Amino acid sequence: MKAIVDLRSRAERERDVTPDPSVAGIRHVFAPVFEEDQSPVGLDAEFPGYFVVYQRMLETGRDAYRVLFETVSDTDGKVVFHCAAGKDRTGVAAALMLRLAGVDEATVIEDYAHSFHLLRPLLDEWLPRMSEQGIDQSRALQLMASPPEDMTNTLAHIERLYGGAAAYLESVGVSAATLSAVRAKLVA
Repeated sequence: MKAIVDLRSRAERERDVTPDPSVAGIRHVFAPVFEEDQSPVGLDAEFPGYFVVYQRMLETGRDAYRVLFETVSDTDGKVVFHCAAGKDRTGVAAALMLRLAGVDEATVIEDYAHSFHLLRPLLDEWLPRMSEQGIDQSRALQLMASPPEDMTNTLAHIERLYGGAAAYLESVGVSAATLSAVRAKLVA
């Protein structure tokens, strides 16, 4: 069986409904990184930068990231994971997976930084809705950015605080067997 892991909040899932994939034999797993909107768009105050946001995600998303890695381990087929834009909650998850697979930090950072260019068409689509929410184009560009230094700092934070991606995942309850199974799938 295949699986989709949805990292969005309940409000996001209700607003942007995903068609039921079970008809195609795909399991749909809900693993919200946060239920209250702590995304960059949901921040009312001055934007503190992605490094601060990602630190919060690592804490509020502990269960979500555990569920994601357990789903990858337990699924025989392919697993897709996503959030709304695919660079913040998903970006942190991808960074954890890539580091677990032994991908060097420079490549992880480069992959993350490239997200802005890939998301540019989505920004053009989202600008009218963001404008309705009082977000001007300058702030929208800031929110869709993927500054390499923020992922650099996030990876350094994970290393400093936990001892690396595997140690972070163990701290959120991912078993050694699950880590080993995921690592084997990622490097196969």
